[in-house]
Amino acid sequence: MSAMTQKELYALRKTQLLELARKYKIDNCTSLSKQDLVDKVLLAFNHTKSRSEINYDEAKASKYYLGPEVKYSETINELPTSYGNTEIVLLVRDPYWVFAYWEITPQSLDKARWELGEQWYGCRKVMRIYDITNKKFDGANANSCFDVEINGANNWYVRVNNPNRAYCADLGLITPQGGFYLLSRSNHVSTPRATPSEIYDEVWWSDKEKLAPVYKPLLQSGFSSGDIQAGRTRK
Repeated sequence: MSAMTQKELYALRKTQLLELARKYKIDNCTSLSKQDLVDKVLLAFNHTKSRSEINYDEAKASKYYLGPEVKYSETINELPTSYGNTEIVLLVRDPYWVFAYWEITPQSLDKARWELGEQWYGCRKVMRIYDITNKKFDGANANSCFDVEINGANNWYVRVNNPNRAYCADLGLITPQGGFYLLSRSNHVSTPRATPSEIYDEVWWSDKEKLAPVYKPLLQSGFSSGDIQAGRTRK
C-alpha cells in the first residue's frame, strides 16, 4: 500500500476500509464509525511504515557493523625486571653456546649471609657449568665443570666448547676459603651435534640386485630368464 492521506482514506467506501483493516489486523472494526475506522487504518499504516524504515536502517547499519568498539590502553607496560624467585634457567643457542638467565632475591642473599657467617665477606657470585652427559647428576658426579663470574649481570652467553653434550648450571657463591654455596640449580639441556650423524640407515637390496652376479653368467650361457626362474639351468 502506497502512502495515503486521511482525506484519501475518507474517500474510500466502508467495505474498502474494512478490507484495509483486515490487512493491518485491526480487530473489532465492523462496529466503528467511518471516521474511527479511517483513524485506525491510518495509525496502523504509519506504524507499519515506521517499523519498515527502522528495519531497513538497522539492516543497512549492520552491514558495516564490526562489533563493539574495543578501547586499547595507550600505556605500554614494561616487563618486570624481577619475579621474586631465586632461579637460573639454561637455553641452548647452538652446538657450542648456551644462554643462561637468572635472578637472585635479597632474601636469598640474607639467608646466605646468615648461614655463611664470617665466610660471607669476600664471596664471589658465580655460575658453575657442569657437563653431565650420560650422568644421573647428583651435584658431585659431573664429567667436568667450570665457573663463570657473573658480578652484577642477570644473563650470560656461555661457550661450552663440546657439542652433543648435556649440561646444567648452579648459581652460587664461592667463599674466600674456596667453598661453594648453592643458591639455585638450573634445568638440564643438551646441545645438538655440530656434524652430520654417524648413524646411517641400512641400504636394502632387492632380490634382483642380490642375484645379479648369478643371473649374468647364466644369461651369457644362453639360458633365458624364464629358464632361470623355472630352475632349468642344466643343458
